[in-house]
Amino acid sequence: MDGGEVADGGDPVSHYQSRIQYANAVRLKCANDAALAALAINDIRGLRSVHWGPDHPSAQPQRLPVEESAYILRQLKRAEEILLLEKVYGRKFIQISVHLMRRKGARIWSGPSR
Repeated sequence: MDGGEVADGGDPVSHYQSRIQYANAVRLKCANDAALAALAINDIRGLRSVHWGPDHPSAQPQRLPVEESAYILRQLKRAEEILLLEKVYGRKFIQISVHLMRRKGARIWSGPSR
């Protein structure tokens, strides 16, 4: 896919930037800004199908929730992703966001000031 490969080398900045480029390429190819959320939904459905197994009486076990389970999506970058997840999961979708301003983050990550 145009957008390159995800770098798995030792440089965390290159790795992070390659993931951003790859995600942008996926959205562009799909012409859908919620494409990555749709892929996550598909993965969740796959996990549900495995959980319920092939002998489940439901015609669509991938649509059945798994009790006492949660699926954590580590990064949501676009409002369109959130809107799709809200549309699919309704009130069961819970978003918890953390944001750190660059200036403060740089001070924290560079270690204690002297």
